Amino acid sequence: MKRLDFYYFLTLGLILLALFGVPHFKHHTKHSTAAPTKEQLASHMITLLNPEGEEQGVCTATAIGPHAILTAEHCDKGGKYPSLLLDRSTEPHNVMASVYDGRDHVILLLDGAPFERYETIISATDSIYKIVVLYGDGHGEYPPVAKYGTIVSCEDPSDIDAYAGQICFTLPVIPGDSGSAIYNTKGEVVGVVTYQYTDEDSNIKAIGFALDFPQLILDTAYTFDGTEEGLPKP
Repeated sequence: MKRLDFYYFLTLGLILLALFGVPHFKHHTKHSTAAPTKEQLASHMITLLNPEGEEQGVCTATAIGPHAILTAEHCDKGGKYPSLLLDRSTEPHNVMASVYDGRDHVILLLDGAPFERYETIISATDSIYKIVVLYGDGHGEYPPVAKYGTIVSCEDPSDIDAYAGQICFTLPVIPGDSGSAIYNTKGEVVGVVTYQYTDEDSNIKAIGFALDFPQLILDTAYTFDGTEEGLPKP
């Protein structure tokens, strides 16, 4: 009797398939619908260009005004590069002026099209084990993907870097992330990625320094209009 039931249902199933076809099962895939944060939209990949217009390297920068970016000083090598590209654009931006703070940070004033999204710097030094985030653009994505880590203690035998405001992080940086602003959970900038720590026995992944720009310089960056007339007077 069981054998008969099996063939009965098998035959019935084949008839139904012939009449109605193979049923379609819809697979639901979750996609992130979260809107990019203002920090993500203000983070850009920059490609430095030499005087001949040749590409010299990639870093990350944060727009802090309509024509101003904050990045690492070692990216522009102390003003060696007169222009740059943003997010793989073909439109070069000329560097109109550079301001350094002595902690591997530089603010570059640019000409060209203005940024639509930019950050107001609220510099802060956070405590150890606090969560931090960066939007490094080493992969060339826009808006870049957020990377999370924590502030950790780090030893410096000379105490020179520590005196200069050194901060160590567990952030997984890659080449091209240098210059990225590092934010705490309040959206305050607590540092800029300056280099990567490669000791496999350490939980330190990235190192930065606290910002040390006078408010007057930041105010200039917020209002610079991208023209010669808008440059700060000596």
